[in-house]
Amino acid sequence: MKAPKLYGIDSGAAAWAANAFDCRAAVASAKDGALMETFALSDVMAWDGLSGASRYHFWRTGAGAEVDLLIERGEEVVAIEVKSAVTLTRHDVSGLDLACGPAPKSFSLARAHLGVRVTLLDWEQILTIASQVAADLGVQSQVTPLPGDLWTVPYGSNHYDVIYLGNITHFFGPEQNTCLFRRVRDALVEEGTLVVDAIRREYPDPMGPGLWFYAVSEGGAPYDFPEYKRMLERAGYTDIVDASTQSIRASKRT
Repeated sequence: MKAPKLYGIDSGAAAWAANAFDCRAAVASAKDGALMETFALSDVMAWDGLSGASRYHFWRTGAGAEVDLLIERGEEVVAIEVKSAVTLTRHDVSGLDLACGPAPKSFSLARAHLGVRVTLLDWEQILTIASQVAADLGVQSQVTPLPGDLWTVPYGSNHYDVIYLGNITHFFGPEQNTCLFRRVRDALVEEGTLVVDAIRREYPDPMGPGLWFYAVSEGGAPYDFPEYKRMLERAGYTDIVDASTQSIRASKRT
C-alpha cells in the first residue's frame, strides 16, 4: 500500500493532539471529519470485537474513491462510510411512517434534525391530532400528512429513504404482511431501509392476555424473528437484522 491511512484508537487523544477541545473548534479547524471517523470507527471496532475476530481495512482506488472502513470476517465483507455535518440537509432523509398514530419516533427524529422530512399515513381523524402535535413541537414544516388506508393509498415509487411500520403487522396474517412489505419495498429508494416494530412471539408482553385485537383481526398473531425474516425475504428484502426486542431492520437491494 503506497499511501496507508492511520486512525487513532482514542478519539479524545486525537482531539487533544489536534487542539480541538470542543465541537466548534473541530469544525473551525476543518478536522471534524477526521475526528468523527476516529470516534465512529473505534466504537464500531470495539462492538464488532465482542462477537469475534475480524480484519479491518481502509480502501481507496487510484481515482480517489474510498471507503473508511471494511470489516472482513470470513467470506463476509461490510463497508462503512462515516460522514460529519453540523446538521442534516433537507435531502438527507425522507421517511414514511405507516399507521403512524401520534408518530412519536418520527417527531423525535424531525426535532433532532431539521433536514428530515416525514410523511405520516393514517386515518384523517388521527392525522388531525398528529398535525397538532407537530405544530406544538415546531416540526410542522417537516411533516406531510397522507390520509387514508395503508392498503389503498399510493406510496409512490423509489421515493423514501426509510419507512417505519410500528405495531401494526401483528394485525395481519403472513400473506397480508408479505404483500404489505412488497408495497413498502416499491416505495423505498435503492438501499432504503424498512423498520418494523412489532409485538414479538419470543418476547412475551405481560399485557398479552389483554390484547383483545387478536380476536377481531383475521389471521393476526405475534410472530418471531424467523417468521418475519421469511416474510421479508419473500417480499424481496436483504440484510434483515433483528435490531432489538421489537425492531427488525431490512434493506432494499436490487
